[in-house]
Amino acid sequence: MSLERYESYLRLRQEAKYAGLSSKEIERTKLKEMFRDYGSMKNARKMQKEMNNQ
Repeated sequence: MSLERYESYLRLRQEAKYAGLSSKEIERTKLKEMFRDYGSMKNARKMQKEMNNQ
């Protein structure tokens, strides 16, 4: 399988999660995924401040 085709498959798989959701629900889901590694948006801001101060 070519790399382009695999990347396309991954995008379609990602988009399939949002099928049947409203735009607000999609937005919330995407934000949760983005900040999942930090624990919360508050922790992400705190980490960014610490990085900027160094």
